[in-house]
Amino acid sequence: MSIKEQYTLYEQISLTYLHEQNYAASVHFFLFCVKLQPEHSNAWYGLGDAICELANEQKSGEIYDLGVSFIKKSLSIDPNNEYPRSILAMMTQSTDVGPQRIQGIPTFNEKNISEIKERFTLKQEALAASFKSCSDDNRIRLAMFLCDVSDHFSFNLLNEAVINDKNLHVKLAIMKRLYVYSAHPPLKETFEYLAEENRWRSYNPYFYLTLKQISYILPQINKTDWATKILEAIDPSQIHQSNGGSFGRNGS
Repeated sequence: MSIKEQYTLYEQISLTYLHEQNYAASVHFFLFCVKLQPEHSNAWYGLGDAICELANEQKSGEIYDLGVSFIKKSLSIDPNNEYPRSILAMMTQSTDVGPQRIQGIPTFNEKNISEIKERFTLKQEALAASFKSCSDDNRIRLAMFLCDVSDHFSFNLLNEAVINDKNLHVKLAIMKRLYVYSAHPPLKETFEYLAEENRWRSYNPYFYLTLKQISYILPQINKTDWATKILEAIDPSQIHQSNGGSFGRNGS
């Protein structure tokens, strides 16, 4: 996957959380955007906008000024970008902020980015809570984006959600894409758990199809083919008989 493609995924994740008004998670993922493309004006604008929203939520003037410094950074990269230009003009005209405060905030210095990342990067528990707080539709969207990112933190989050999420369509959206984590050892435990006591039937037909994909990938990456053993332990002839026609709605 190219840097541009990675950037687009993280941007979509960030914007989804911003739409959900989960500003801490939005900031967390916009930090990946500025890391991937530090010369992308919209990356700094998005980070600044999310930080300002977080500041308003927490009633923190210090965090708000930091957000403004990111927006100024965005405009310094691309003086023709209307997003930072417009929001800075709006802030300048606001009675709550005003021109003196805006003028007095320096453009963000990238030398301080490590400190910012340490301060605003969320722990695994907070990321899981952020995911759970989103609407059903946006959890499906996030599942799609996070599986495409396919890194360690997204695996932990989605591996738990595929079993415990409250919405079946969210579970199925995740199940369809779990093969991207074939190299992660805990995935075996998840499928073994779902294979017990016919739990897998609720995931028809994707439980079977995803296991088939995993069984194809594992030998290619020199991993033990546990997926085939699980397939052999269940009755494949029954896999398409239960609920198979009702899944996949809502674009999941």
